[in-house]
Amino acid sequence: MSTPVVQVGATVSVENQTTGEARTWTIVRADPSAGEISAATPVAQALIGRSVGETVTVAAARPTRYRITAVVPAPKPPAIEPRPLPTAEIFVFGPGDDDAYENWVRLHPNGYVVKPGDRVTDDHILHHAECWHLGLDGSDFTLRTAKPRSCCSSLRVLEHHCREETGSLPRRCGTCFG
Repeated sequence: MSTPVVQVGATVSVENQTTGEARTWTIVRADPSAGEISAATPVAQALIGRSVGETVTVAAARPTRYRITAVVPAPKPPAIEPRPLPTAEIFVFGPGDDDAYENWVRLHPNGYVVKPGDRVTDDHILHHAECWHLGLDGSDFTLRTAKPRSCCSSLRVLEHHCREETGSLPRRCGTCFG
C-alpha cells in the first residue's frame, strides 16, 4: 500500500516543531473555512507533495516548521456521466437521392452535413447544410459526387455518428466554422 501524499482535497495533520501545537487542515482550491486552507497559501504550498513524517518550513515573516503527523487522502471525484445525445435522426443521401437531399437541406437550413473527402486520404468534412463547398449547383441541391453524405439537425449527433463510423471526428469546414 502506498503512503498518501498531501494534495489538494487532502486533510493533513501537522505539529508545530517550535510550540508543539497540533493542527489539522483540509487543503481546498478556494474559500477557506473552519479547518480548511487554500491551496495557494504558503502553508499548503509547503505541504503539497509531502507525506507523513516529513518536516516542512513555511516561509513567512516568522518561518514555521511543521512535521506532518497524518494525511487523509483527497476523496476520489465522482464519475462524470456523459451527457446523453439529443434525439435527432441521421439521414444518408447518395446517388439517386437528389430530390430527397434537396428537400432535407431546404427543411433544415441550420442542419449539418458530413461529406467524405474527394481522395482516399481525405478526412470527412463537416459543413453547415447550405455551405457552397458541398457541390451544390446554385439553383437546386443536386449531388455532384457519388459519395454519400450524412445529414443531421444536431451537430453533436452527427459528430458522434462520424466518430462511430470512421474512428475520428470530421474535420470542420474552415468557411462554415472559421
